[in-house]
Amino acid sequence: MADLLIKPLTGAGNTVTIQDQAGGAILTSENSGATIANATLTTPTIADMSNFTFPAGHIIQFVTATGNEASIAGQRSSYITTNVTGSITPKLAGSKIYVHAVFNIGILVTSSAGDSLYTNIYRSGSSVTDEYIDTDGYDVYFEAAPRTSNAQWAARNPIAWYDTPAHSNTTDAITYTVYVKGGTASGCHVQIHKGHGKWTFQMMEIMQ
Repeated sequence: MADLLIKPLTGAGNTVTIQDQAGGAILTSENSGATIANATLTTPTIADMSNFTFPAGHIIQFVTATGNEASIAGQRSSYITTNVTGSITPKLAGSKIYVHAVFNIGILVTSSAGDSLYTNIYRSGSSVTDEYIDTDGYDVYFEAAPRTSNAQWAARNPIAWYDTPAHSNTTDAITYTVYVKGGTASGCHVQIHKGHGKWTFQMMEIMQ
């Protein structure tokens, strides 16, 4: 079957023009290419992306949360929750979630000893295993000596993790929350959001 071709007569300057009902040119051929005029273009929309195949590493969605945390202080031998938290509902099964939080942490040491401060991210949801996802060692170690009273350290702290939630469906939200612990009974205490309670929590769903 031969192709259907519409072209002007051979020769520079010859054209083919498609007109509207009022005689205005819509498309006019050139010696090379064409000119579109008086055309109404609509913005394409996609109602359903379930059949799309995204490349690995593609960001499916980005979700952010912010807040203002009340200060937490004292000796914390086991993890306690903060309100540094965010939730994301995956759009695809088998995707991963990159989690990133920024908040304020610190240590107050009232003796000559040193102290460690730990932060972790806890995952929870109806279709995932509830567990801590960051299991590395301490985030901060602060040595107070030679000062023996009220030695303090505080800073804005980022924590991030590339999570494999293994979610069983795409209708349940996954919640990530920052937990903290640290301090000893002899006078070393954690200080969370001392003088700076603003925090941000960001989550990105990544195609695998």
